Amino acid sequence: MLKLIYYLIRFIFYFFALSGFAFAESTSNSACSRIPDALQAATQLYGLSKKQPISCRSLPAKEFKEAVIQMLSRQYPGNELMLEEKSYKMLGLIPEKYSYASCLLKTTAQNTSAFYDHAKSEIIVPDFEEVATSTLVHEIVHALQDQHFELKDYANLYYQSTDLALAAAALAEGEAARVEELFLASSHTKLDNVTNEIKVTTEEECHFPTQVEDLFTFGYQYGKKFIDFTLRTKGKDALENIWKNRAIYSSAQFLGYKKYPIEVFRQQAELTNNYRKAISQRHPFVVYNDALGQFGLITLFKHGTSHKIAVSTAVNLIGDFLFLENHNSNYKLYWYTLWPDQAAAEKFKLTFGEYFRTRENVTVSCNSLTLKDLTNVLFQCQVEIEDLG
Repeated sequence: MLKLIYYLIRFIFYFFALSGFAFAESTSNSACSRIPDALQAATQLYGLSKKQPISCRSLPAKEFKEAVIQMLSRQYPGNELMLEEKSYKMLGLIPEKYSYASCLLKTTAQNTSAFYDHAKSEIIVPDFEEVATSTLVHEIVHALQDQHFELKDYANLYYQSTDLALAAAALAEGEAARVEELFLASSHTKLDNVTNEIKVTTEEECHFPTQVEDLFTFGYQYGKKFIDFTLRTKGKDALENIWKNRAIYSSAQFLGYKKYPIEVFRQQAELTNNYRKAISQRHPFVVYNDALGQFGLITLFKHGTSHKIAVSTAVNLIGDFLFLENHNSNYKLYWYTLWPDQAAAEKFKLTFGEYFRTRENVTVSCNSLTLKDLTNVLFQCQVEIEDLG
């Protein structure tokens, strides 16, 4: 989903658990005072111990919301958020009248129950409402990930594209969601009035489009499945090696992990990156770039066609990348996708045509290409979208 996922997943990745969207547990104890007990449970269930004390800060309502917005604002230098919104609207991912930038900040500030800020290495909690112990356990897992695997460096590496950000969030959130689920099912949970009700306080005009909601859940849904499968079939060392070797390459890795080894996704990523570098020379006016990946492609198409068509189109994607150009105040979007054969490329072209059947100033073309050091012929499709605004 272009840069929408890129920074939305940065948003998810940075506050690590939309805990306000999760479990509500009644407790009379302050959140920070329960960190030691939550830490004991988290380390036992996660299997990694703390290397240093985990800080916790409790803030009143105004300061808490400001801290959330400050954390997010650090990730949007200059006019990146405006360019992101421009890209989404050109693609039709968000309605033309939807105030994406302001709604992102407003909705996040309204619905965050707690978060781990790895830039400051501390858990931030509100002092004006209760925080579930399961939420604290979830955030402590992120703190432990930070201490063992350096989340800041990890995050900076994977903020390069939507696809990588989705994958990074899936690994981090998959582990945290798994530990949180184990905690809720274990004898550690001794709190009263546990519910599974979703708590969302979003103004009507800022409700996220369905596509955005789909992207929110990727890390939790597919990440946990990946973590469970890897632990069951390869063991904990395999997961730690993924962290240490930064062996995360695409959202496809979390969709096709039962079918393909990690090496396949590494090779696809390398091939796509080499092609992107070659193509970038054609675009001197780029102000914004991204890569959707397989899940981004599915999310894009399923709301304009059907889930079945979207999956059957995206399943053969090797890789993609997107450039937004601004030349003399005229915006144009270029989206390149790589496919293993002509049939897969033509399938993409057909689905894209169906998705954009009512739009003007949109073109798509596909052709074969031979990349250096490759003996097989691949196919690429190029989409061009002119700004209608």
